[in-house]
This record gives sequence, structure tokens and C-alpha cells, in this order.
Amino acid sequence: MDPRSSTPTLTSEQALVSNSQFASDFDTRESEALQQQVAQGDFTGLRQFLARTKQNHDWQDRYFVLDLVAPSVQPGSLDALCDAEPNASDLSLIRGTHLFDLLSKSRGTKTADRTTDQQMAQAEHYTKATIAALRHAIQLDPLDPTPHVFAMRSFQVFSNLHKHLHQAYQQATHLASDFVPAHFIMVNSQSEKWGGSHAQSLQVARSAISHAQPSSDASACIFLAHILVWQHATLFEKVQKRAQSYLNDPKVVRELNEAFEHWTRPPNQPRRSSLPYLHHAAYWYYQTGDRARLQQALARTAGKRWDKAWAFSGDGHRTYASALEFAATGSKNGSGLPGKKPGFFGWFK
Repeated sequence: MDPRSSTPTLTSEQALVSNSQFASDFDTRESEALQQQVAQGDFTGLRQFLARTKQNHDWQDRYFVLDLVAPSVQPGSLDALCDAEPNASDLSLIRGTHLFDLLSKSRGTKTADRTTDQQMAQAEHYTKATIAALRHAIQLDPLDPTPHVFAMRSFQVFSNLHKHLHQAYQQATHLASDFVPAHFIMVNSQSEKWGGSHAQSLQVARSAISHAQPSSDASACIFLAHILVWQHATLFEKVQKRAQSYLNDPKVVRELNEAFEHWTRPPNQPRRSSLPYLHHAAYWYYQTGDRARLQQALARTAGKRWDKAWAFSGDGHRTYASALEFAATGSKNGSGLPGKKPGFFGWFK
């Protein structure tokens, strides 16, 4: 099972912060069934899902499920279908997401100086193949914003491709102005650790919120932007006093609390595609020690995990376990303190 999806059983701490009110919103049976089907070379169910989300314009769920299912696709299993239906946009999209998964795995999560030449060469090969497949999907269905977002992630891997990222972002948000995955990736790519600035990253996040629909998860963008500022102070500048001061900055605290209140205010309900975003809010509130809001954020995840949201500093698995314990008991054991460096390329997947 993908580590970002639900776990079979809940620990006692998870049970205390999970909430049955939201459980039906995070039903994982469909995505798990699709993972099993595509692993066996059966793409019928996934193609039906893509047809449904296209008709409903549910782009966020479309992106979310594709990202979950793509790692289950076996190399070569799409070839016969794509040869038989060369003008099928859904098959080109599936192939593009599958190739992006291979790109991500070949590139790895370490910085360039800790990555082998063989890894980089293989990643470059998959980057070209991924972009070609996604561009073909865009040509076949120019109204689908989904391939643009996977293209954004591909363009971020090598610095010589960064120039294409802005165009892909503009195209995605032109087609779907409240497409949170596109905004989320752009917040990250504009951050200081990727050669941008804290101000640029925060500006993208605030702009995304200003254009959001009432039930949007766009508020997560401002959480990501502030987490990235804190992460930079923690891991790059290595100034813990500055990092801690940022967590307690009254303006930052007020902005995030207002965003969280707006995001979680009834009748807004989380969806399964809200899961990654809610975990980023939970991560922030764990770091700041705001137990009440941490409990609220975790409750809205209904006990479902999303490990990559917890890997900004230290060991993500330990940090998440510590957050569950803190939410349930009020005891904070410090597992999220800086220690093991996270993978700078892997967490944003």
C-alpha cells in the first residue's frame, strides 16, 4: 500500500484524533482498487475514473488519484493500449504520470552532490519522455489542466527546465483558476531554497487564496509558504533561534490561524484530495505547539496518513508519531527537532 494512503489499523493515538464525521470523505476503496487493477495491466477502471472527473471538472481529485495510482503501473504495460489508441488523451496522461513516477524514483530525494551520475542520466532520460507524453496529452485534450501540473513537477527537477515552469503554471490556472495542486507546486518552486525568495513564495500563496472558491483547499498554500521559510532557517541557515522566532511571529500566527479558520469553517468539508493539504496544517501546528488546532487538523484527516507532509525537518515518521502523541496526550517528545535531513526533492510529491 502507498505510504501516503490509509493504514489498515489505527494506533490508540490516531484513534483519539481521528473523527468518524469525516471518515466517509476519505474512502480509499476506489483508489486501492485502481492500484490493484493497473498493477495487473487493467486500465479500464482508471479510464472510467478519468472520464468521470473530466465530465465533473473535478481536477483536484483527478490529480490526487492519478498521483496515487501511477506508482502501481508496471513498465511496458501501457504500450499495447497506446499503440492501439494513439489519439486517446487519457492514455497519454496515464503514461505521462507513470513516466513521472519513474523520473522521481530515478532522481531520488538527495541533493545533486549526493546523487550519482548514473542516477542523473537516467533521470534526464525519463524527464524527456515524461514531458513528451504530457505534451501529447495536452495536444489531445487542451482543456485538461492536469498534465500541466505533472509537467510543472517535471520542469522542477533540472534547473535548465525551470523557465518552462511558469508557462505551465499559467496554462493550468487559466484552465482552472482554483487548481490547488498547481498553486501548491508553484509556492514551493518560488521559495528561497529553489532559487526564488520567501516573498515570492508567500505572494503566490496569497494570490491563490484570493482567487479561491469557498470550499477550496487553497489555504494550505500559505501554510506551505510559511513552513518553507521556517525550514530554510532550520536546515539551510541553521539558525534555530531565528526558526523558533518565526514560529512565534504574531503576524505569521495570525495569518495562518485566520486561513485555517476560513478553511475549516462550516459548511466546508474535507475531501480525499484534501488529505495532503490538511497534513501540512497539522505539521505547522505541531511545530508551534498549538495542540487545539493540531487536533482539529488531524481530526479532519480521519486518521489517514500522508507521510511526505511531515518530512521538512528530521525523521518524518517519528515526527508524525510524536504529533499524534502530542495531540492525544499533550506530551511532546521532540521527535520533530532537526536531525536527519529530509529529501529535498521527494517531499513535495
